[in-house]
Amino acid sequence: MLNLNELIQSSLPFFLFAIPLLILVRCFLKHNLKLKQIELASSLKKELIPNKIQAYERVTLLLERIHPETLILREQQAGLSNMQLHKQLLKSIRTEFDHNIAMQIYMPSKTWEYVTKARDEVSKLINTCSSQVQPNNPSMELAHKILEKTINETNYYITKAKEKLNNDIELMYL
Repeated sequence: MLNLNELIQSSLPFFLFAIPLLILVRCFLKHNLKLKQIELASSLKKELIPNKIQAYERVTLLLERIHPETLILREQQAGLSNMQLHKQLLKSIRTEFDHNIAMQIYMPSKTWEYVTKARDEVSKLINTCSSQVQPNNPSMELAHKILEKTINETNYYITKAKEKLNNDIELMYL
């Protein structure tokens, strides 16, 4: 039977060879894993960038479509009352917003807050103007009132939201 001293002497060359080898293999595997992670991140970024740009384009289009002037031009029809136009404008805003709500995952929450603030201000403007006209009068009265107030109030919030979108794109991609 081998004694402890002989066992240590016979296994010493093995440990002198195996420990550095294990260290090298470990370093190699760590490096390889890091390269794979970088490659995966790069691949995801390549796939994500077009989606992000498309989201910013769609949200910009949303802001254009909920602008009061655009809304009125699109929704105004002969024979509508103020109340009917009011409902139609709010429905259109809601539909546009609901259609694009998923775009918020591609942008910072602060940017999305600007978009929702613009939407809220447009809705508020429409509601305020609607309360200042007779519900059964022709819708031209409401349309005129909204367009009057749009110049002073709502453009600010829509412009700020568009500026925020543009700033985000510049910071990310330019």
